[in-house]
Amino acid sequence: TSSVNGEGKTFLTRNLGAAFAAAGKKVLLIELDLRKPKLSNVLGLDNTELGFSNYILEEDISIDSLIMPSMFNDNCYVITSGPVVANASELLLSDKLGYLIERLRTKFEYIIIDSSPVGLVSDALIIQKHVDMTIFVCRHNYTNKTQIETINEIKDKDNVDNLYLVINDVDFSDSAYFGYGYGVGYGS
Repeated sequence: TSSVNGEGKTFLTRNLGAAFAAAGKKVLLIELDLRKPKLSNVLGLDNTELGFSNYILEEDISIDSLIMPSMFNDNCYVITSGPVVANASELLLSDKLGYLIERLRTKFEYIIIDSSPVGLVSDALIIQKHVDMTIFVCRHNYTNKTQIETINEIKDKDNVDNLYLVINDVDFSDSAYFGYGYGVGYGS
């Protein structure tokens, strides 16, 4: 999650999935930003046909029918959001979400969820009870410093354990840490 849109949640989801898949791990990416889904578009997939929202709202949709290949690595698969719905939080509160994730844990080594920004809606907090780790994404020169306090609130008030911070899009050009090297001098 992150505090607002544009901080790099989808970018991180896709690239983290690609890295695990390239290492030979079986990975599933789940698009659970049900209000403004972006992952399916980034991957060139159609989220309007069949996805998570269909699974929750309709009967007799198998979990296997939701899983699609990612098109960029044979080890990486995707479940799209499905058609955008007005009641996203209600869908995420369904007992079917917990069942879905438990079933998927038996099929995949890593499940990475692309969620909505927690600074705007509570969807990511609903999802967090089903995950092992929450990654909060901030973007250098984009995330407002006042929004950083959201991280402490999530940790303390919402009891989110295993919360990690990723700083995305860091510009090192003005930094003193622009290079790496060492030298050895010899004298006579």
